[in-house]
Amino acid sequence: MDKMYVLVLDVETAGDVETNPLVYDIGAKIVDLTGNVVECGSWVIYDIYTQRDLMASAYYAAKLPQYEHDMANGTRKMARLETVRKIIWKWMFKYNAFTVAAYNASFDRRALNNTVRTLGMGSYFFPFKAEFIDIWRMACLSICMMKSYHQMAYENGWYSDAGNIRTNAETVYSFLTNAPDFEESHTALEDVDIETEIMLYCWKKVKAQDRGIVGNPWKIPQKEWIFHEAKFDEII
Repeated sequence: MDKMYVLVLDVETAGDVETNPLVYDIGAKIVDLTGNVVECGSWVIYDIYTQRDLMASAYYAAKLPQYEHDMANGTRKMARLETVRKIIWKWMFKYNAFTVAAYNASFDRRALNNTVRTLGMGSYFFPFKAEFIDIWRMACLSICMMKSYHQMAYENGWYSDAGNIRTNAETVYSFLTNAPDFEESHTALEDVDIETEIMLYCWKKVKAQDRGIVGNPWKIPQKEWIFHEAKFDEII
């Protein structure tokens, strides 16, 4: 059987995340299911990043000095979105890697498509044959259903203001590495690194038909459980 390769991708955006997310940072890797990395790239998107007023709206605008430092020392590259799209397409066709995985893949796909359209580059970032896997959904169906995850969440206060257990990449990776103080970088390539590890952990635990995009996967592990020590034995 031919080896399977997956494109794991993450983006950071400026603009309104609900109505007009515009991608200024893309991190991507092509990996096989043992974690072997055959391609890796990190790009600051010239078309968006150089719009200074727009970048002031970036959710992680405080990290912009880090980008400047990284580009100055060569650890990040600035490129036009069209160039990055050509590189990623080349990788996908070279490795037959038309499975695209991301944590909250619906957002990454939408943000990339929106940026392409805004820049007059067509309607879609990815080839039509691309299929999407949501690492978030996979984590919610496996890791976030574990008794030990709920216990660690209880011990570390991993709950939203509404009382829902958190299922983001930061808390899931904190659990996998037993590092409750871990803080996600929120820069694209660094986030791809942790999301790849989560994906590889979940891959065999989640059926193929349950890996795709669905709405609100965070709801999956929310149960009518009382989270205190006396009740942990009731969580499966």
